[in-house]
Amino acid sequence: MWQRKPPSTSTSTELQTLGGTSRPSINYIWVGPPAADGKYKGHDIDGPIAMAQELQKQKKKNVVVFWCQKKHLTEYQQKLGKHGIYCRAIEDLLDVNSKSKDEDIRDATQSVQRLLTACSIPGRITKQPYRDKVTIKEMFSYYLAYLEGGYIFDTNIKPIPDHALQLENYERMHAPILYDEKKGQKKGKLTEVWGMFSPGNKNSDAKKAFQFYFDHWNKLEEAEIRNEVRSLQRNSIIYRKWEAKEDDDSSDEDHMGWYDSDDEEDHDHIGWDDSFGRRTFSIKYDKIEHEKIIDPSEDYFNALGKLVCDAMEKAYPSLWETQKIDSASYSVPALGVSKTYFNSHKYTNRIQDNEQTREEHKSTGPSPRGK
Repeated sequence: MWQRKPPSTSTSTELQTLGGTSRPSINYIWVGPPAADGKYKGHDIDGPIAMAQELQKQKKKNVVVFWCQKKHLTEYQQKLGKHGIYCRAIEDLLDVNSKSKDEDIRDATQSVQRLLTACSIPGRITKQPYRDKVTIKEMFSYYLAYLEGGYIFDTNIKPIPDHALQLENYERMHAPILYDEKKGQKKGKLTEVWGMFSPGNKNSDAKKAFQFYFDHWNKLEEAEIRNEVRSLQRNSIIYRKWEAKEDDDSSDEDHMGWYDSDDEEDHDHIGWDDSFGRRTFSIKYDKIEHEKIIDPSEDYFNALGKLVCDAMEKAYPSLWETQKIDSASYSVPALGVSKTYFNSHKYTNRIQDNEQTREEHKSTGPSPRGK
């Protein structure tokens, strides 16, 4: 009964009430084409399918929702619909929420749409081409946590065999905590983000994480765009200077001091873009399109790698204890689920990168607990 097909416009929050019960939805997010072959075959769907099957076996009424890009929606519906999994397009939810009467929802949606547009430019990043897909997934995870709520899992989170699933509602945001066990002592601590719960409904803690992630991503983008412009200038490809005064009320044109090259076709413009309520740098040169970055610096990749966990720290969530299964897997006994790490996310490196952050948080006392 609870698996009956919902209306096509249903949100995650509405899906939680299917079958007359208020159970949190289980959200999985995959950005990119289906992982049909190669080393990561099934990496996108194996976890959601295992979860849906175990929920049915245990007669749990949580609904599994699989979020993907709209261009891949039909294929995923064919793969997952037969397992009782509801597939939703990321763009469809953003489109609905962009028309909301609630200004907070519109503002948050506009931020995600801006990031989605920038990170969807083909060939934008060549050093680590998967990075933009991860960024979209991380931003959308916090967006769901802020507005929709429920559980938000990486696609390689599965039920623990022969273990009861306990996917209940909480009053606060939750996330797992990992330990770096050395010589029998728990020395390093790290709040992770591969699984989280949020009550949604514009949750204030989730909003802190969402806003922190977007603001810092935006700053990283601006810095790299400015670096790209400087690189072009240094190589004598483009000769334009600009001066901008943030507090000056004069027009953008008044801010610009132009020094043009002889060939006007070599470049179009460098200018300010205020369309998203902040001064962000934009460049269009030859095949370099709006906010396109070519081979960002290592600092860019390193900062983004830490950003998702740093954002979670801002939410100050209640914590689920984890148990180490093997060198690549951890379980969350309180939920009855386990996570397997792949090469893209190395636990040891994350611990080392965040030891300083953990030390800074010691003075604030233990994370609040409770439902």
